[in-house]
Amino acid sequence: MIVLNRAKNLIINGAFDFWQRGTSFSIGLSSLFTADRFSVISNGNLGIGISRDTGKPTFEQAKFNLPCSLRINNMTASIPVAGVFNTIGQKIEGYLYQTIHGKVAVFSFWVKCTHVGNFPISFRNSANTRSYVTSFTVNEINTWEKKVIPITMDNTIDWSLYSGIGLYADFTLCSTITHYASQMNTWLSGMYLSHSSLNLASAFNGFNMYIAGVQLEQGTEESNFDRSGGSYINEQLLVQRYYEKSYDMDVNPGTVVTWQCGSRWVTSLTNYAQPPVAFKVNKRISPTVVLYDFAGNINRVRINGADNNTNYTILQATQKHFVVNNTVAATEMLFGYTADAEL
Repeated sequence: MIVLNRAKNLIINGAFDFWQRGTSFSIGLSSLFTADRFSVISNGNLGIGISRDTGKPTFEQAKFNLPCSLRINNMTASIPVAGVFNTIGQKIEGYLYQTIHGKVAVFSFWVKCTHVGNFPISFRNSANTRSYVTSFTVNEINTWEKKVIPITMDNTIDWSLYSGIGLYADFTLCSTITHYASQMNTWLSGMYLSHSSLNLASAFNGFNMYIAGVQLEQGTEESNFDRSGGSYINEQLLVQRYYEKSYDMDVNPGTVVTWQCGSRWVTSLTNYAQPPVAFKVNKRISPTVVLYDFAGNINRVRINGADNNTNYTILQATQKHFVVNNTVAATEMLFGYTADAEL
């Protein structure tokens, strides 16, 4: 059972346990999800990459067996045109955010970097009309350091406290003066991602930063890291509230595999609505469902042993299940699926 508003850590998948969509990504002109619940927001391609890395703080350091870290990589320094930005972070659902709205909270994480300096973090509301820019300092290169950032959350009415985006919590990788805050460590009206005094990943050659054990919690002092769900199994259920697939957790959607499917039945009828395919977890909202055939083709199914078939419709997708209808007579339909209810 998922109980969203009882979590100590509001960052779901802060240990980077789950990477359902893949483990290596290039930031382009649009937004994308990387590790589960961690999304890139971008309007410019500067060659920055995101990937899973085996490096991590030790148990003696973190007091937690972290499985891996998120790597931010930039090989070539870039000068972005006005208005371009790249961030990576989490869109925290309003049901979670409401527990710290207007209260004191602590944002903490572990970081290792090839460059020293002061780097930006941006907290914002869903409409990007309220922003709080702060920073953390990398003191030594290639050394795991824990960063603890206290923040008093905004208490204005401009916040979503329900199933929409409650809070953006982002590491800013690239920004220009368009989105520079006039001052740090205070709430401002507008969308701000950095400050003129801070360093950005996009400005360095051969830049690598590793992030691990990300946590946001209510209170004035940080505690040792813990998963939002309290256990690995519960954390998996939490990430699947927003995104799930029929494939194994470590198999990318669209991979050429057999029997990682959502449906199989025998009938000779046309326009036959199959029994519902139940989701593993009730979704945040009715999700967008995408089907794959066994050859890995998107928006295709396998009918009567043949892939690349489009003779189907998705009749219904609810928070609990979805229903597929075959539009030709078939004795068998097979497919893999993804169900996306992300923020």
